[in-house]
Amino acid sequence: MNLFYVLFVCMMSCLCGSEAVSWPSFCCLKKNSIKGLPVKNVADCKVQSAGLCPFDAIIIKTHKDRNFCLDPKAEWVIKNVVMKGTDSCDMKRRKKSRGGKRGKRKGKQGKGRE
Repeated sequence: MNLFYVLFVCMMSCLCGSEAVSWPSFCCLKKNSIKGLPVKNVADCKVQSAGLCPFDAIIIKTHKDRNFCLDPKAEWVIKNVVMKGTDSCDMKRRKKSRGGKRGKRKGKQGKGRE
C-alpha cells in the first residue's frame, strides 16, 4: 500500500512539476470580462490551452494576487497582451512621454496675426 502512494506522488510531481514552479496550477472554469484594468496593475500573464482545461484563455495575475481568466479574442486582450508563441504571453507596456504635454502646443502661436 505504501508503494502505491509513493508511485502516485512521483507520477503527480512529474505531471505537474513544471507548472508548480511558476504559478499554482488551476484551470479557468469561467471567463471574465474586464474593460478597465490598467496594464500597470498586471503582474504576469499566462496562456491556458484547451486539453486538460475546458477552453483556451489568457490568465491575468494582478499585483494583488487576483486572477482573471479572459477570452484570447476579447478586445482588452488584443489591445494589451503580446503572445509569445502558443504557451506564453507578455503585457504591452506603454512608454511614458518625457516632458509631458504642457507647454508644447504646436501651431497656436502666431495664428491669426499677419
